Amino acid sequence: MWINKGNISHLSFKNILSFKGSKLLIILEVINKKVIFFMIILQIYKGFSCHSFKKI
Repeated sequence: MWINKGNISHLSFKNILSFKGSKLLIILEVINKKVIFFMIILQIYKGFSCHSFKKI
């Protein structure tokens, strides 16, 4: 992890977490959900295309 025993780096790390962390986490969560959703759709699409080719 980034957290060092030095007080200055620890304080700056805490400040980043408190101010930017909340917004960053929300953005990351939204991106993560979109990526997971896209991957699921991709898997379903691959499954359907494979099944349709097997039927032909």
